[in-house]
Amino acid sequence: MPTMRRPLALFFASAACFAVGCASNPDLSPQGRTSLDSLHDSVERVQLQYDRTWMTLEDVRDDWDTDPDDSISGYSREIAALESRVGELGAMNDDRAFAEWDAQLRSIRASELAAAPAEEHDEINRAFDRAEDRLNEVRDVFSPVYSRYIAFKETFRTRSTGETVEDDRFAETLEDMAD
Repeated sequence: MPTMRRPLALFFASAACFAVGCASNPDLSPQGRTSLDSLHDSVERVQLQYDRTWMTLEDVRDDWDTDPDDSISGYSREIAALESRVGELGAMNDDRAFAEWDAQLRSIRASELAAAPAEEHDEINRAFDRAEDRLNEVRDVFSPVYSRYIAFKETFRTRSTGETVEDDRFAETLEDMAD
């Protein structure tokens, strides 16, 4: 089952290091730690809903040759919840969550640089560069799958029967997503 856990875990590790002041990362101000904790919580809420949505999509796949209608209903509920989580973050495109998270990271970085002595700027920039790299890795996993989630939702909405799953080669598409 593909999940965002691995790339998100890398990002969370970076965020956790900021929050506790890992030896390899600069100490953050209390406000910086609070802001990074908030960012971490936001990413985690989306990640958990992403995983719940994926599990219901697997249920549809598992039921595709019998009676997927109940599974399709479950998927519809979970994708609506995922859209809501992502929508809480603002802009109206597939990368809306990332635009918000990018802005939060830039804001935290700017605040920390403004408060830190000049000799700590390189270390702060390196640490935030690593966090941005991790977030970009998550974006690379999330965005294409999220787009497919939305496409499945629309297909199921317009033709929500077992025939939809079979006619659209749903199982094959889901396996492609797993790669």
